[in-house]
Amino acid sequence: MRLDWDEIIRHPLFSPRLAGTYVLDNSGHTKLSAGVGVVYDATDLILIARPYAGERQDYFFNSAGQPTDLSGTVIPTPSPVLSTFFVNRQSLQSPRFLNWSAALEKKLPASLFLKAEFLQRRGSQDFVYNTPNNLPGGNFILQDTRDDRYNAFQLNLRRSFRERYMVIVSYARSSTHSNQVLNFNVDAPILGRVLPGTSTIVSPQAPGPFLWDAPNRLLSWGFVPFFRLPIIHDLDLAYSIEARTGFPFNVFTDQQLLFGLPGSHRFPTYFTLNLHLEKRFHLFGYYWALRGGFDDITGRSNPVVVNADVNSPQFLRFSGSSGRAFTSRIRFLGRK
Repeated sequence: MRLDWDEIIRHPLFSPRLAGTYVLDNSGHTKLSAGVGVVYDATDLILIARPYAGERQDYFFNSAGQPTDLSGTVIPTPSPVLSTFFVNRQSLQSPRFLNWSAALEKKLPASLFLKAEFLQRRGSQDFVYNTPNNLPGGNFILQDTRDDRYNAFQLNLRRSFRERYMVIVSYARSSTHSNQVLNFNVDAPILGRVLPGTSTIVSPQAPGPFLWDAPNRLLSWGFVPFFRLPIIHDLDLAYSIEARTGFPFNVFTDQQLLFGLPGSHRFPTYFTLNLHLEKRFHLFGYYWALRGGFDDITGRSNPVVVNADVNSPQFLRFSGSSGRAFTSRIRFLGRK
């Protein structure tokens, strides 16, 4: 049993958890584990303090320079749209999550260890800014109406050998969604949402994936002997590989209106291969390790920036790839 007290929301939070492990065979090579628990997240002070960031005024103009209202209708004189944020702590409940997981671990031949795990996280009462009655506008109120969903199934295969060497391969299939996924703030408010093919403005909040959602992800890393020569010995290879679905991103009009559903587009598939060689040596009575190699040795473009303005001629142009890079380091291993 766990009991917390939140000084912001000022509620006692009871968080029971239960977990257990059961060995399925006499050799101890097959193990089943499971757990379930109620978790309350710490109050996000950034959300509570958002009203102190100030107000925002936006003026809208069409491509001809004529002033318009939020819907794009031409008006005689520019009229600001005011964005404000309000918090009533007495009306909020602490965000609550129910987590449970189950895993099966088994030792296979050739010193291989396999682990299969399923994890589910269900959140309710999470904090989110929204407009009253989901109407378009700039008056945002902090509510506890967000529901989050996270599911993940993961397979891990691991092999250790020669004391210090190891190879791990992991694949995860997951999804993370919310019924209210938009993060409103004074620097980047979204005053409405336009449905593709129409000029209709609907409510600002909307369901969708979180911006870190990656349904498929493959990871592998390891430290293995490279080769042995009479002159060059103790030369090892360190590597890491990551391949995953590109992260989602939102698309906007030139009037700061969300175009379509949140997360309707994704970055290209991400892939990186990092290779490094490490040489261990003895100097001044101590052991050292000198490592050098390339990050993203294939030079694949993994952009982190996109032009998401549907009215721009460069719409969906990706940029910001770091590219191939040489890195090195020296490690102090001490006396052995």
